[in-house]
Amino acid sequence: MERAKALASETLPRLAQLAAAPMPVTRRALSAPRAVVSADDEMAPPDDDRVDPRPRALIESNPALRTIYLLRTDLYAPARPHSPKSMEVFLLWYAVFGRKEYRNVQNFSVEYMDWLWERDGTEIPRILSFIVSIRPDVVRELGDRYALLGWFYCMGIVEYRLAPLIPSRELFRLAQPTDRPGEDQRLSLLMRYVHAFRVALGEDWTDFTRPEGREGFIDWYRSNAHRTYPVLRHLLPAGRPTTPGVQGVTIVGYHRGALGIGEDARCLMMALRHAGVPVSLIDLCHAKLEKVAEAAAFEAFEAEQPCFPLVVVCAPPFETARIRAEWGEGPFAGRTVIGYWPWELTELGRNWAHAYDLVDEIWVASRFLEGVFKAETEKPVHLMPMLVDVSQTRRVSLEPYGIAPGDFVFLAMFDFNSTITRKNPLGIIQAFRTAFPSREAGVKLLIKTTHAEQQAEAWSTVEEAIGEDERIIVIDGAMDRAEVCGLIAAVSCFVSLHRSEGFGRVLAEAMALVTPVIATDWSGSRDYLSQQTGFPVRCSLRRVQEDEYPQAAGSWAEPDVTDAAQHMRHLREQPSVASARVALGQRVIAAKYGIDAVSGAVLARLRDMAMERDEAPLEQAQ
Repeated sequence: MERAKALASETLPRLAQLAAAPMPVTRRALSAPRAVVSADDEMAPPDDDRVDPRPRALIESNPALRTIYLLRTDLYAPARPHSPKSMEVFLLWYAVFGRKEYRNVQNFSVEYMDWLWERDGTEIPRILSFIVSIRPDVVRELGDRYALLGWFYCMGIVEYRLAPLIPSRELFRLAQPTDRPGEDQRLSLLMRYVHAFRVALGEDWTDFTRPEGREGFIDWYRSNAHRTYPVLRHLLPAGRPTTPGVQGVTIVGYHRGALGIGEDARCLMMALRHAGVPVSLIDLCHAKLEKVAEAAAFEAFEAEQPCFPLVVVCAPPFETARIRAEWGEGPFAGRTVIGYWPWELTELGRNWAHAYDLVDEIWVASRFLEGVFKAETEKPVHLMPMLVDVSQTRRVSLEPYGIAPGDFVFLAMFDFNSTITRKNPLGIIQAFRTAFPSREAGVKLLIKTTHAEQQAEAWSTVEEAIGEDERIIVIDGAMDRAEVCGLIAAVSCFVSLHRSEGFGRVLAEAMALVTPVIATDWSGSRDYLSQQTGFPVRCSLRRVQEDEYPQAAGSWAEPDVTDAAQHMRHLREQPSVASARVALGQRVIAAKYGIDAVSGAVLARLRDMAMERDEAPLEQAQ
């Protein structure tokens, strides 16, 4: 511990010299030892003429945090527990190390986060100064303050999982062009930091005065930086510099999972980040579940317990009940819990009615679900649009699947874990064969699935329905996000004869990618699919049978296979009939489910919640 104190007293003054006196660099990759900090007043930042009252206020405003501070006298001189330096060091220690020890004491306020990222005369934020005080290897390896900042944003915040604590104004600042005279305006501050870090590691982008040097780095940054440092994908952009009165949000869900509700969690994170709202993530994926290719991009945001007063559970009601039972009340005590619930049926069912008692309010992605939950609970139910993001789209060739360039291709997609009864691939196969009974050449049905190996009986049923028809091709297995979007964009038509969808994300994605959609005219997809934007299929409603769905309750649709077949045949014979519909469909999706629309809706609700929270004591007093 004494050695750590000595290193800190040497290192902190050194930070002020980094800008003026660059140090030698080496090619050796930085190691990342994990240190335990023990500090007295000498480890704190230098004295200032004025005493900053905020550290004391931050500690005293949180009784649990104040208790920890008073108990952890090993972090400062016990005879001076209320000195400004002791409080500053404690708050820095807690953000970097303490929240791992005291997992249920989180609730980082906007004021706390802003304080951590403040700067005093240099570009080095307060929290980085503290980390460097216990990481002298970083100072030894890097050549200037920009390289140090590059290490911090590429690696440091991942190692210490600090991304949830980056305030919106810092994200906004990182997105701004550098203020160096004559600097290329395409270079943001974050890009400049990353460049300096790469130079310190011995890369070749050393001369920005040469156009080829700048262009080479910019091309690399745009195409490969997020692959080398996955966290960069979610650091920028921040659409707004500040969000007054809005607290951070912890998302509990399957953000690492290659499944639909995983995309729900990922898209909510993107919308919140775009709105400038701090986000932390808790993953529910088990070891056997397939993970998305970009899973590592979320590591810096992940935590074992909620970091903020607001918790959004992006999982079905029965999953919400499960985690509440397994985790106990500790992680949720004193927090507002929101169920952003995917559901497909017209009833939740008596067995799971108690799930309503486990949340403070419910967010839903469609008017269909709004009606379902409002009919069963008095808890607030808010329509919250889902982000539909197809910005990551990579060109996909269908030839490797035996599809010729001139073929008319219908695409269906589903996860076997979502049950084939609800997704109804058998209805799609039947409609395809009804539309094209003579097995004519030039028309194909491509079925993209996942988790077939986990549902052997269901896969056998689909395989039997396909039979010897070589026009029907099945692809099973996970694809990365860009490849999935590319596949949807490459086909002639997307088909979904679902019996019910809470929202129908893939249908909306197809419309965003200007691919014609034939789909059941029922449930969540009715919010955006109509005669003007696609090809809705007639249906009738019936009760869900107990052997058809794990949580069978209420009703769902039985799509008209003959009507679907007529749409398929019509599109094959006259593809031009889709032109006006797909153009309008794309505009509808952008207007309702684009990043600005969704982040604006989420931010508006969070602001309303902040106002309701502030007004609650007045109402109680009356």
